[in-house]
Amino acid sequence: MKRLLCIVSCTILLLSFACAPATASTGGKPTPVATAAATSAPTPEPTAEPLGFAPVDLLGKGYNLFFDVVFPEGYTVYGAYFDSAQPKKGRNDLFALNLTAEGDRLEIVRYCAELLGVTDEATLTGYADSMTNDGFAEIIGTYAGATAHAWLKQSEAGFEFDQCTEVNGCRIELAVDVTSEQAEQYRALVLANYSTAMLGDFADRFGEDTIRRDRLSIFVNVQKPDKTEVYVSHEGKDAAALLASITETLQTSWYDEATASLGIDYAMQKAKYSFDTTNNVVHVEFSPNDNTVPAGEFKLSDVSLSKLGFQYFPQDGLAIYKEDQNHLEIAISKPEWHRTAEDWNFEFLGESNGCSLYMIYTEATGLFHVAVNKGDDGASAEFNVPKNEFQSDVYPDEETQKRIFSEAAGITEGDHREAVFALLTDLIQDRFGMTWQELYALPVW
Repeated sequence: MKRLLCIVSCTILLLSFACAPATASTGGKPTPVATAAATSAPTPEPTAEPLGFAPVDLLGKGYNLFFDVVFPEGYTVYGAYFDSAQPKKGRNDLFALNLTAEGDRLEIVRYCAELLGVTDEATLTGYADSMTNDGFAEIIGTYAGATAHAWLKQSEAGFEFDQCTEVNGCRIELAVDVTSEQAEQYRALVLANYSTAMLGDFADRFGEDTIRRDRLSIFVNVQKPDKTEVYVSHEGKDAAALLASITETLQTSWYDEATASLGIDYAMQKAKYSFDTTNNVVHVEFSPNDNTVPAGEFKLSDVSLSKLGFQYFPQDGLAIYKEDQNHLEIAISKPEWHRTAEDWNFEFLGESNGCSLYMIYTEATGLFHVAVNKGDDGASAEFNVPKNEFQSDVYPDEETQKRIFSEAAGITEGDHREAVFALLTDLIQDRFGMTWQELYALPVW
């Protein structure tokens, strides 16, 4: 069985990001927030739920300032970001949500304008004209009492955009200024998803006391997790000397002397370091490549699939081990990796005595499907893992199954089904020094 797996690595585009399924409403207007009924005594404020620190939490309640908005049908949230103040660009601390909107572009413009409190017909007409003539509209208004913007760009389905799946309609960025208290919550999220573990002994030079807290950003893409990025700047004493020491000591994935920048990989995490030798500042673009856990907590395990030679493909939810010369392939796809293309979780492909072996385990059923083929001839059986026994079903018939299984296992007596299944269990024990269940339970990194 052959599989073409392609992993594309792209440069993160700042200020354009992320994904989560949008909810649908029956109308095109924002859902108003209900107000509490007046009472004779003050109602105690509910205890706030603790904020999460995984990248994907940026789109959840507590961080996502548009969380309670029920967007119309055809609107899909694909990302979000927090960006620290950039006075030179005239920007304050802000939170932004990224969406695609399918449908009539002028209706989309009107909806976004009304969401930001813009109802003046002349102003709405001006925004619509901008979209019609330029394919772009910038809307300025307010949201939840704060200054807000909406940037809309015409889009068409089928066109390639590296941040999301394009639709016939618009790409939208909704941004709202945040308070200093809110900004501190976002900064805590940023720092929880930043790690210097890949720098080894040099990590001490990138301590938290060197981080410029006014220049922190996080961009989360749930449609394309590999686009998720954290941006941090460190201030130091001698950036040029630090650059020289790192390039001489550490193994970099790439190094560009002309731009004084380099890349370092640490398991699934990647980082680009840019050294401003004039101002002694190191800018870091850090990609955790996993939106589900705080990247700062990540550490390599003593034993893992990757250390045993498996390649991990996060977009496909697969970890694969191959020995082409032995026609051997083992693939693992755990439920938490969110693979939807197939329903199996452990796959074994191999050869024995001129026969092809195909065995797949499905966690949901607890069954291991064991199949053997030789040319056009084939047979299979089902092994019940919880009961540690084969099912009574026989395919295609008992005589054929026994003949083909015995040939593959190279036996003339004994249980032919157990002998074939032992081809898998013995090989895994020999290769990795563990049972197939122990192999399946290992972390990727």
